[in-house]
Amino acid sequence: MPRLDTRPAPHVVPHGLTYFEYGRLLCADVVIPWVGARLDLAGLDVGDFGAHNGGMLDALRDAGVVASAIGLEISEEIVASSPFVGDDRFRLEVADVTAREPGAPTFDLVLMHDVLEHIPDAEDAVAAITEALRPGGHLFVTFPPYYSSFGGHQHLARGRVRSVPFLHYLPRSAFFRLARPAANEYMTAEGALSDMLSVRQARLTLGRAERALTRA
Repeated sequence: MPRLDTRPAPHVVPHGLTYFEYGRLLCADVVIPWVGARLDLAGLDVGDFGAHNGGMLDALRDAGVVASAIGLEISEEIVASSPFVGDDRFRLEVADVTAREPGAPTFDLVLMHDVLEHIPDAEDAVAAITEALRPGGHLFVTFPPYYSSFGGHQHLARGRVRSVPFLHYLPRSAFFRLARPAANEYMTAEGALSDMLSVRQARLTLGRAERALTRA
């Protein structure tokens, strides 16, 4: 069975940073060193699944280690507004990572940072995503388990309630009456609400993730 690192991932964007800058910083300072200590990144083709606006792609390119990286993001609007400038080896594309097209590219390493908790059917999603791995390939996944302290993404709410842990244990009506989503540096209030609704629908736990990864 896969062993999951249960330490909390940095999930809140530091004040003043755009999400692109946050993704770039996170990848350069956390993801690349962590993965690089366990896997030789030299010459690998990397897929960033759920790439948002390409901050992690920018860091991967600047690191000068991997051969290529393709970011897949489901939102056409996010891709269209991305500051990332692609080239022949590093690019950002619109795609649903859970519905692979015939002939879609495969990768030595797939990154999924804070994506899986938004997908209702984690088992089918992981099975589809692992089809993008080449033989011997690796999948790197981070997510906040639903029953962790901020698994309901209440950090996206306005006011002091955003700092209250385990608030999402409340019934839905009570939770959303207290945790009213707010706009922030990278998301509108409507986007924050969609984000909070998706994690509540998925309710991804460590146990479910382990089972999905084991089967895949």
